[in-house]
Amino acid sequence: MAVTPHIKGKLGLEFRGLRELMGKLGTNGKVNRRVVAAGTRGMIEVTNHLLREAQKIVPHDEGELQGSGSATIYVDGKRVSGQAVESDESGPGLKRAGSADVIEGHVTFNKPYAAEQHERLDFVHPKGRKAKYLEGPMKENADRYAGHLGDKIQEELHR
Repeated sequence: MAVTPHIKGKLGLEFRGLRELMGKLGTNGKVNRRVVAAGTRGMIEVTNHLLREAQKIVPHDEGELQGSGSATIYVDGKRVSGQAVESDESGPGLKRAGSADVIEGHVTFNKPYAAEQHERLDFVHPKGRKAKYLEGPMKENADRYAGHLGDKIQEELHR
C-alpha cells in the first residue's frame, strides 16, 4: 500500500501518500473523503492513546505538567477537530479531504520545563515517573499505531 507510517521526530506519527494511493485506486471524491476520514479517526485514536500512556509516566510533582498534555491532529497541515471527524466525514477541516496527502498526530506537554523533564535522564522521578515520557511510549507502540492506522484505512476501502 502506498500509505506509509513515519515517526515524525521523536514524538509524533504521520501518514504520507494518501493522494498517491487514491490515484492508483481510481477512487472518486466521496471514497477519498471516507478514506481520509477513516485515517484521521485512526490518528485521533492513536494520539489519544499515546497521550494517556505518557500521562501515566510523566514526572509528577503537583500535576501541572501531566495536566498540560494534549493531542492534536492535522490533515495537510490544517488542524482538524476530532469531534467533526467522528460525527461527519465531511465536517469542518475535511472539506478538501479528497486531496489530502498527510495526516499528522502531535502529542505535546505545554509547560516551560516539559522538554527539560523529558530529556534529563539524571533527574530522579519517584513512583514510576520518568524522563522520555513521550519517546518511550511512542517507540514501544509505533508498530501497533502504524498497524492500527493501516487497518482503519483498509476497513474503509472494503466497506
